[in-house]
Amino acid sequence: MWLLTSPLSLIALAAIPVLVGIYLFRTRSRRYVVSSLFLWIDQQQSRQGGRQISKLQTPLLFFLELMALALLALAAAGPNLRSESVSHPTVIVLDCSYSMTAGLNGDTPQQRALDDLTIFLQKEQPYPLQFVLAGTEINTISGRAMNAAEAERMLANWQCRASTALIDSAISFASGMSVADVKILVVTDQLPQVELPVGKIEWRAYGKPLDNLALSGASRIYQGEKDKLLVEVTNFSNNAQTLRMELTAAGTLLQNTDEPISPMATRRYHLTLPDGIQDVEIRIADDALPLDNHAVLLPPNRRPVRVAIRDLSESIASPLRRGLAATGIVQFDELNPEICFTAGDFTAAKQDMPELPGGCWLMRFYTALDEAQTEAFVGPFIIDRTHTLAEGLSLEGVVWAAANEVSLPGYSMLAVGNVPLVSEMNRPNRTKHLHLQIRPDLSTLTISPGWPVLLWNILQYRAAQSPGIRLNNVRLGTAAVFNPLPGDGELQITLPSGEIRTMAVRSNWASIPADEVGVSTVRAASGEYRFSVLPPASEESDLTQAVTGRWGGWLDQKTLESDYRNIVWLPLLAVAAILLLHLSIIATRKSELQKPEVVAK
Repeated sequence: MWLLTSPLSLIALAAIPVLVGIYLFRTRSRRYVVSSLFLWIDQQQSRQGGRQISKLQTPLLFFLELMALALLALAAAGPNLRSESVSHPTVIVLDCSYSMTAGLNGDTPQQRALDDLTIFLQKEQPYPLQFVLAGTEINTISGRAMNAAEAERMLANWQCRASTALIDSAISFASGMSVADVKILVVTDQLPQVELPVGKIEWRAYGKPLDNLALSGASRIYQGEKDKLLVEVTNFSNNAQTLRMELTAAGTLLQNTDEPISPMATRRYHLTLPDGIQDVEIRIADDALPLDNHAVLLPPNRRPVRVAIRDLSESIASPLRRGLAATGIVQFDELNPEICFTAGDFTAAKQDMPELPGGCWLMRFYTALDEAQTEAFVGPFIIDRTHTLAEGLSLEGVVWAAANEVSLPGYSMLAVGNVPLVSEMNRPNRTKHLHLQIRPDLSTLTISPGWPVLLWNILQYRAAQSPGIRLNNVRLGTAAVFNPLPGDGELQITLPSGEIRTMAVRSNWASIPADEVGVSTVRAASGEYRFSVLPPASEESDLTQAVTGRWGGWLDQKTLESDYRNIVWLPLLAVAAILLLHLSIIATRKSELQKPEVVAK
């Protein structure tokens, strides 16, 4: 492969038109053989230039001079020839975000990149070659390509459905997956955010700025015995556009919108759904990016949590009933509870286990505390904010009386100093036991705002562990969490595209990647479940910053010296040969012109 180190020097080729002009304007005369010169008035030799344009004469000298000028310009540009034996391991980082699919009539950044990569794979010979996929996670296409055919087969696995592209992380990963002289090619539709080191990374962008209307937000919640819908649409454009949106359910039109939306503006729509509505489909008019124009919202999980209260003193049972009833998601059921609140005893060697149905959780309240060991605490409380029970929980101003010389079973997620207040213990049968110690008569917890918050979190924690899908509507790039029943050893997931995947369940829950927008179906031994993947509220929908261009590069001084041979001597040698031939022709013609020809009669 040829390389010019100073391509700007090719501007010297501008001398060629000058040479052509000289030959256009030169005066041409014909040679005549005469008997004597004394009959001629002007015996001087004609000049080689003139003001009249004549027919371009192209003698051998013209072509020699033309070749000499071209070769001199080529020599000035610094020609180098790449050695065929040199090869560098190459890693191509592929942007897998869904903005790579933006375009009209198939003219997308991904397709333009594939067309360019086909030429690159044939011309550059960048083997051995590996591919890194930059999405919400960093993955690789398995295998290593040793020729163009293998590389093109691997590129068939490049799918652009991620909500974002962690390109910087992918570059770091690519740098560590091969030897030190690995070359990295980044394929994306965005500008590089940092300065790229020359000789290591080449950045190629294939994007085009486009206008796009996107579903930037959609949610469905159960509130006040009704389903509430919130839809957000953003105009990712520098121009005003017309928003055309339809909300339908089982073929019935719920709302039709046709109105202007300002540049870079967001419109929000609230809707209370009639009773009995199941799937709600949201669709806006097609544009450059189809993925964020459509969403399906499934009914939220609104099944109440069945609760039993047993063997508790009235001092804690009464505020417990009031707090649970205030949550609005409780159903008191003594026969088949999902969580049972009961009393605990620090003094018993082994606490009695109440008769509970399979899968039922247990929460023990330790209220019969020794007066001598009880102390009232006002903080500071140590709360594990990563735990579900701590979400939104504030104990500011709360007085909490507890025994200071006891321990609670399991992991303590709330404490004061070295005194545990609330703990959690996992059981082998996939249930949980929660423990809480308190002296209600000396505490203000049950009359504080933190009490209903704590009970709400407990019920939500239990509901989230119920069999099936925890959340029916999730965002692209996240995951749908499935809680299995005993016997659910394998899941079969059918994606919106029809692709079928299988997943083994090896723990108390399974995380199903939400990597395709639409409704997916999960089949397990316990039944069939569904979840919907919604378009993300992501900057990937903003196509106004997409660009086309190249940055960085693989050629530095070290690479030039190791991979290329300077062949400037070759055009210079050719110029020298041309000049010798040129001079010999001129000398021959000059000697012929100096010999007068006289014809005797």
